[in-house]
Amino acid sequence: MSKIKNISESLRRNINNNLFERFGSRFCIEAQKSPISHQLAAGVMINKKLAGRVCCNTLSNNDCCGSLHAEANAITSYFGRNLSFDKHRNKWCLKGYYPQCEET
Repeated sequence: MSKIKNISESLRRNINNNLFERFGSRFCIEAQKSPISHQLAAGVMINKKLAGRVCCNTLSNNDCCGSLHAEANAITSYFGRNLSFDKHRNKWCLKGYYPQCEET
């Protein structure tokens, strides 16, 4: 429990107290699920509301990288199949928002 307390104190210094009170424990619990030594969690927030699920950093089954950062995991979870990695351009692409994504 002291590990969560240390993480919580660190988070509290970096984000709005109200947001921390609402979401901090969910992020801490999710971060502890990570199989990687640097246990991190992230989520997509819109207008101070959690828009998707909270995700931790994890080992990836993706060809583009060996691990998936918590932020990338949350973004891919939120956008789903509309988000893909273009190996030829070496960048993430959001279908339906940018015409060049449809050219692959």
